[in-house]
Amino acid sequence: FQHYYITNNLRDLKMEEYLKNGKDIYDTYCTSTETRPIMLPKAPQHTYIDVYPDEGESGPSFKDDKKRQLDYETEVVVYRALEELLDEDINVLHSFEYTHRQYRLCDKSHVRKGCVACRKTLNNREGECDFLIIGKNYFVIIEVKNMTSFSEAKQQNPGLDEQQHKLGLQGSYKKSEKQRERMVKLIRSIENSTNISHFTAYPNFTKGSRAELTLESDQLSSVIFKEDTEDFASWWKGNVTDFHTEEALNCDFQAKHDKVRNMLLAIWCTDNKGHC
Repeated sequence: FQHYYITNNLRDLKMEEYLKNGKDIYDTYCTSTETRPIMLPKAPQHTYIDVYPDEGESGPSFKDDKKRQLDYETEVVVYRALEELLDEDINVLHSFEYTHRQYRLCDKSHVRKGCVACRKTLNNREGECDFLIIGKNYFVIIEVKNMTSFSEAKQQNPGLDEQQHKLGLQGSYKKSEKQRERMVKLIRSIENSTNISHFTAYPNFTKGSRAELTLESDQLSSVIFKEDTEDFASWWKGNVTDFHTEEALNCDFQAKHDKVRNMLLAIWCTDNKGHC
């Protein structure tokens, strides 16, 4: 019993430290007299290829680097779309990650006994999302995937197999769905009564090819297509602003929302060694 008390007391102290750090971050970097998005970081983290190899000399490492660069460029499309939501008072966190240690700090019900992650991968990345958006009374999670329709992909790769491409599309959505669900679990472990919306963005995929995704109607409603990113203010209003009304802004709800906001900001600014 004494060990249980000490463990929980230490957890509460650590939680208070995170919440204080998060509030300091919010007060310092996340408020403005203007109604506009505050982007953190101010420019998307860059991945690029310094030197292109001569023709015929590119190997697996170069191909991996090139894929990362294309993925980065796809994320930039969404970053810029969010940045241009000039009438929205939101904070946008790019590349949000958290460790198992941070998850169990948030989840009071987490049982350490028998947990493999607690024993082996405590400081490893447990979950992530490309964009975490903090609004006045809601949170939005966006995962970004660099995929195109089969016809467009075939232009870049004439030998591409249609079935292989279809499986790749299905796999990309399932992976994004899993990442989104992990983020929702993290947020709800801080406060369960939290407004959360989550989406998968395909900035290079047109609505006309959506049948290739082979998704159910409720899954399709969580997809952000190329056309949506091109008129993102309208999409945002219909899928986020109008969906999360101001009615929820009572004192008790706002206190819980602010707690989640501060905790997420602190996690975003803390490395896997616990340094903020």
